[in-house]
Amino acid sequence: MISIIKSHEHLNLKKMYLLAFHPLLTKPFILLMVLLFSLCISMSANAIQKKDNENLSALQQHAFAYVGAKLSVNHYQNACQSWAIDCDATDIAGGFYAGYQFNKYFALEAAYLNLGKVDAIYPINEAEKNFTGSMQGIEISALALYPLSNDFNAFAKAGVFNWQAKSEGGPLTQKDYGLSPTIGLGLSYQISKQWQARLEYQYFANIGSAEIGGANAHLSSLGISYQFKHEKRILSKPAPLEIVYLETIQSRILFDFAQTDLLLEHDLDIAITRLTTYKKATVVLTGYTDNTGKETFNLQLSKQRVQSIKKTLLDRGVQASQITEVYKGESDPIIGNDSREHRHLNRRVDILLPALNSNQ
Repeated sequence: MISIIKSHEHLNLKKMYLLAFHPLLTKPFILLMVLLFSLCISMSANAIQKKDNENLSALQQHAFAYVGAKLSVNHYQNACQSWAIDCDATDIAGGFYAGYQFNKYFALEAAYLNLGKVDAIYPINEAEKNFTGSMQGIEISALALYPLSNDFNAFAKAGVFNWQAKSEGGPLTQKDYGLSPTIGLGLSYQISKQWQARLEYQYFANIGSAEIGGANAHLSSLGISYQFKHEKRILSKPAPLEIVYLETIQSRILFDFAQTDLLLEHDLDIAITRLTTYKKATVVLTGYTDNTGKETFNLQLSKQRVQSIKKTLLDRGVQASQITEVYKGESDPIIGNDSREHRHLNRRVDILLPALNSNQ
């Protein structure tokens, strides 16, 4: 990182021209980074803006964009010459990063990193001279992720570092730039749905050059990132409607002379089962008597017989809206009232369960 002092002649005009216009030469590289960030954010935004009328799925997605920052300690290996009086090659570093995780196993990431400084003292012409070297740049890496649990992930990364370096001291300030490979390992912890913490080690090989000096860098970082996660919204198919068809059922309940009490409640089991299972099913209760007694009395008696059966249905869970009541009294006998047996057959309530053909 810190070179031996060179004279002005060691920097030819071509080199000085390249250094002076270095920002122009790196603009395509920076533009590529901006386009990558824009693509990541756009992909995440498009995924979040799905139709609101879709049903929400509980499946968490592994594709999302993220941005973060990290605080680091960097050590420059072999940054100073052996004849340096003093060399401080460890410094506070840090940077910002952004990326896109395509699935739970792979991500692409870009970062701006400041690797900090190296301070050294060299004996020059029987005097001690202070020299400072610094390094910063943009990194692009691919990450291989390995889930350890629901919250912990291990990862390995590899990429390139577009560095810019500066050496200051003596009569000359020197600058240079270039590309160097980088690899790293780390462990991440999912703090919450959107926030993740990261512990990371990264190695940079051969950063620097012959003009300003070279070194390897060992960067240890603690970072935190915000993830633009979303939940997948999928269109669920509605359950197919069940078509119900029920045939017409007719039955009859007989009563003793002048009585309204139901003798056998289980005679209503079929009606109760249909009416409580299918809320659109209905029943018609029609009450009758024989011709014994006055007509007005018999009409009232047929009503009481219907209401006796209705009460049983209501007690067993049938809704009142499903029941229709009809009172006929002594009219419409099914057989002549000319004997005791025939009159018994006319003392009745007819139960009609109409056919049903509709959705359940």
